[in-house]
Amino acid sequence: MLNLILRRCSKGYDAVYNFYYALSWCYKRKHFEGRCYKYFGSRVTWGEAELHCVRERANLVSIHSLNEHNFVNLLIKNFDPTRSLTWIGLTDMHKEGGWIWSDGSKYRFSRWNSGQPDNARGIENCGHTNYGSNFFWNDSVCSNKFAFVCTIRWHYIFPKDC
Repeated sequence: MLNLILRRCSKGYDAVYNFYYALSWCYKRKHFEGRCYKYFGSRVTWGEAELHCVRERANLVSIHSLNEHNFVNLLIKNFDPTRSLTWIGLTDMHKEGGWIWSDGSKYRFSRWNSGQPDNARGIENCGHTNYGSNFFWNDSVCSNKFAFVCTIRWHYIFPKDC
């Protein structure tokens, strides 16, 4: 398998290293549609959470369907039965109401709680899940400290020219 990977990729050993890093990151973790997910129970700000994910060669989770939303919330519930507020990769810090995912993927699906996002007091620019009785999304002050979920996608491991 190693020789096959090296022949298919002009980036050589860097791509192999990234491949094995991703395998180790995903080992015994939850998977959904080609991505691996990791829950972190430590309470940090949205920015700290994203930086932690990036250090893991990942990003805060982006959610693209109802099935994925349910998967992520079940992952959180498995580690935290109280289902406390948990950062996801949504932010509108660059333009109010212009929600984007921190991993650069397109924002097409949402599961906002009723009346959200509301940008309360004009200072809520980061998204989290597990809000309200339906455990949907809410916008919050980015300096609040919540748990978080990171995800890694396989196409980040092997660049398109690989």
